[in-house]
Amino acid sequence: MKSIAIIGGGIAGLAAGCALADEGHKVLLFERKPYLGGRASSYEHPGTGEVVDNCQHVLLGCCTNLIDFYKRIDAEGDVQWFDTLTFITPDGMRSELKPSALPAPLHSAPAFLRAQFLAMPDKVAIARGLAAMMRRPLADDGNSFLQWLREHGQTEGAIHR
Repeated sequence: MKSIAIIGGGIAGLAAGCALADEGHKVLLFERKPYLGGRASSYEHPGTGEVVDNCQHVLLGCCTNLIDFYKRIDAEGDVQWFDTLTFITPDGMRSELKPSALPAPLHSAPAFLRAQFLAMPDKVAIARGLAAMMRRPLADDGNSFLQWLREHGQTEGAIHR
């Protein structure tokens, strides 16, 4: 049996390695850092001793590939699911996003429209961007996501937040 080499021990490399191993392949994983996880890692801040999370901060039910990876490594039970996402701005303004009785994908629309951390033009721009993503998946055209946001009329406020 040939070995399949994977370069990079971030979440994508680990998930690919697990999927290939589950299919019976021998996997060789190469990572340049002394730890796995890539950008999905934590570290202790040297000045405060506080643990700083440096990874995906929100996991939604639509993140099916990441959820599948957690199932494969038997970590799905360690995920804490919440019905409400609380956003706090640097000046202390709080906004909560939670589902309503509307069907998906509109279930969070009422809370999104009430959110105080975004101005109405930002909300309109974000809704327009989400609609564009729903019509056609993002293509890997070599452009950055920031370029995509700007090409799809996102406001600086929406991009910043």
